Amino acid sequence: MGWSNGLKAARFLIVSELQPFTGLEASEVVWPLVTDEDVPCTTPLKNGDILEPGTLLSENENAQRLAPFAGKVEEVTTAPFPVHFRAAPAVRVKPNLQPNVPGVSPVPDAFKATSDQLWQQLKNWGFPSFVLGMPLERLQPKTEDDVQVLVINAADQDLHLKARQQLARDRVDALADAAILMKRLFNTTRVVLAVPESGSGFFSESFHDGLEILPISPQYPQSFDRVIASGLVAKGVPSGSVRAVPVSFALAATDVLLRGILPTHLHLTLVDAGGATKNLRAPVGMTVRDILQRNRVTVNTFDRILFGGALTGQAIFSLDTPIVPGVEGLTIIAATAADEYQTRPCVNCGACIKVCPAHLQPNAMGRYCEYLRYAEAPNLESCIDCGLCSVVCPSLRPLRQWFTLAKQNLAR
Repeated sequence: MGWSNGLKAARFLIVSELQPFTGLEASEVVWPLVTDEDVPCTTPLKNGDILEPGTLLSENENAQRLAPFAGKVEEVTTAPFPVHFRAAPAVRVKPNLQPNVPGVSPVPDAFKATSDQLWQQLKNWGFPSFVLGMPLERLQPKTEDDVQVLVINAADQDLHLKARQQLARDRVDALADAAILMKRLFNTTRVVLAVPESGSGFFSESFHDGLEILPISPQYPQSFDRVIASGLVAKGVPSGSVRAVPVSFALAATDVLLRGILPTHLHLTLVDAGGATKNLRAPVGMTVRDILQRNRVTVNTFDRILFGGALTGQAIFSLDTPIVPGVEGLTIIAATAADEYQTRPCVNCGACIKVCPAHLQPNAMGRYCEYLRYAEAPNLESCIDCGLCSVVCPSLRPLRQWFTLAKQNLAR
């Protein structure tokens, strides 16, 4: 039975299961020297340079990157990064990671600072790229009343991933401060913490006031930002006024704004070829090869390795790829369990239409995207990239991959 056929035999549920993080130490880390949108940067680094937390790695006229922790530059080189689909300029560092060492100066009276002041500081530090893998402009409110509800999303995004819910539990004491800072950062009066339905009682007891708890059904993809937003809109929140951030962003922003501590680790779930899971706390830039070796996970020729989960993950092309901000899972699919996507014709069975949570017509969208007629694909912008259409397609058409590529091309 292929991987996707195995998923068809089960209900699409995200398991709410607590699993403590295992801390990893990296023999080396690799950090990119370009922005996430592939804008060239200059770097002052040379082989042998000693880095401290906050040392400038690279910059251009729009952004800069700072070293999240100390180390020694081994080589200014290139490395594979999935966001660029090729090797990109990078620096290899032998880490000397000391916990909770400030890399920048905290913001004085951060709880009283304006939204613009807080965003400017985060931009100066290159912070959103280190945490989310996206530029600041995609998050920052455009106007004062742009965001009416800010959702801190602590619900995991794919079937086997468990890192978000565990991180929220581990750092529950910091979430109250995070909620206050998110209100100021997004200039809103309402912050909602989205958590798995089964764990909502724990968080409700932890926050008697000041932080609204929103239980999320385990039914996939109810934990997606856009699905949560549509649910709030259905309850009277104005359309387009809901913004969502991962719980990792809210906590990391709190650490850097209040204490000057840059994000040093990523929290992710390792899913092996047998489906066994393990939550990991790994240094930013640790390579996939190093992670697998330290967890004694063997990968065979033609096995798939995904950043993310089985439904929404992105395949990587090298074990030397470092984990980058935004990666919440590392999933391995055995070559014998993976279905090979085909370009067989659509048979108009309607399975994709029945399963689509956005009530779209993936069959029609796929026909246009297959032939690169992206702008003609009906309601493409409403696709939430859940991947369910690809899973149920009997013709094994790579629908989600086509839609993702189409949206990337239209955004250029």
